Amino acid sequence: MKPLQDLFHYEEWATRRLFDTALRLPERPERADLLCAHLLCAQRIWISRILQEESPVGVWEPISPLQWIPWLERNLEDLRGVLISLTPGRIVTYQNSKGISFRNTLEDILQHLLLHGAYHRGQIAQLLKPVAGEIPYTDYIFFARQDEESSASS
Repeated sequence: MKPLQDLFHYEEWATRRLFDTALRLPERPERADLLCAHLLCAQRIWISRILQEESPVGVWEPISPLQWIPWLERNLEDLRGVLISLTPGRIVTYQNSKGISFRNTLEDILQHLLLHGAYHRGQIAQLLKPVAGEIPYTDYIFFARQDEESSASS
């Protein structure tokens, strides 16, 4: 099983590929833009919960497409910091958007972030395909093959 650091490297690779495709389009479905912003807002909300900070964004806040890549980079930089200081079994207590309190392990929250990103990337790709025609592969195996190919050529 790959360490979480590698899986978040994949998360950044896959999300960036999809965002780059979306940003090249002269027009995108509004729902695709909303889902791109939601993916980023959800990452930021979970980072805030992990760091025990007030979240600066709501779940469905709009984010300018020009800010998607900077947000992605900042979110994943902050997550790399969380991963470096990962304490196995650490419990995070937080409130959801309805104010209900929960407790989960940090590992479960990080796993949720990875799966949530994959889910929404699939939705975004489906929305972009009719407009873009060609959508980049973002399946994990393509990422893994890329790493294998660069190792083989070294």
